[in-house]
Amino acid sequence: MLQLTEVVFRNALHQALSVEFDTPTWFHGLWLHPREQKAVDKALGELRKRRADPTADRTVAELHFGFWCSLCDKRYEHQQTLWPKLFRHAPLSQMPRRHRHRQGLSRAVNRLRQLRNRVFHHEPIWHWRDLPQRHQDALALLAWLNPSVATLASSLDRFPAVHQRGWAPMQELSP
Repeated sequence: MLQLTEVVFRNALHQALSVEFDTPTWFHGLWLHPREQKAVDKALGELRKRRADPTADRTVAELHFGFWCSLCDKRYEHQQTLWPKLFRHAPLSQMPRRHRHRQGLSRAVNRLRQLRNRVFHHEPIWHWRDLPQRHQDALALLAWLNPSVATLASSLDRFPAVHQRGWAPMQELSP
């Protein structure tokens, strides 16, 4: 579910940016802040190192999740660089109106990023009191961006059953 949400969010933002800037290589624009420009330069450098053609799709895939989350920062709202303009473009236009604002999207994706980073770095998260809510929030974000993928993710999702069993089965596995 975390991987699906990350990829769907990245692709949704890429699609919206491609439409807004009328090019799939929107990341070559001069509007990026230095930190994000450095991430793009690093991604392009990695592709060159692997002798891979730096297509828009490869570049987008090479950029880390933090990059995508940072595009929801307040600094991209200044003079409407990105926000709220990007909400006009599908699939971001599918978000419910009450949630369709930069602050809400930024909060949602950064909470997801925090959870994703802990999980992907194999850190314990069982003690998080809001873990079920974070799970629901991630599924809601996924449903806003791509309802079909959200349906698939829900059908494969084992989190509710695993979380309901609690920590005890895991402790039995400890040496």
